[in-house]
Amino acid sequence: MTQQAVTQSKKNPGAFEITNRPVLAPLSHQLLVKVSAVALNQCDWKMPLRVPRPGAVDGGDYSGIVVRVGKDVTGWKVGDRAAGAQVASDVGRPGAGSFTEYVVEDADQCWHIPEHLTWEEGAAAGCAVTTSVGMALWRSLNLSGTPEEPTPKPKYVSFPSDSHATSNFLSVER
Repeated sequence: MTQQAVTQSKKNPGAFEITNRPVLAPLSHQLLVKVSAVALNQCDWKMPLRVPRPGAVDGGDYSGIVVRVGKDVTGWKVGDRAAGAQVASDVGRPGAGSFTEYVVEDADQCWHIPEHLTWEEGAAAGCAVTTSVGMALWRSLNLSGTPEEPTPKPKYVSFPSDSHATSNFLSVER
């Protein structure tokens, strides 16, 4: 089975192109996710010009439906709503990048999307959760709750930022 992907152009440096790639089967510890939405981060559109990797798939953050579960994976089933953050633009890792129709990812690098979040909100959580929010805010502000189990007493914090996935996530989870 093949899929379309947004890759760094091999013919026109700094540009993207649509290519066909195989859909990879998940290994025993991985999930295969049919992508429903992706987020756009600054690195996604800056990479081709600043760190060219012709043929590499771009895109880090995604959300979608689990369509296959590796045999050793627990806590996930086909039909679950999943999100995650890929390391994109890596030609040495065949499945890297989320600007595809299907993503293969280690199950422990994915999280369940709560029903109250849209696909777009789930996708925007990727780098935002794993970097700025996950590492800095929960610890430094002693925030309770998670995207899966929101706190009953939210704290409101202002995050001035430009328009990208991290600022969009922070405004969604206010």
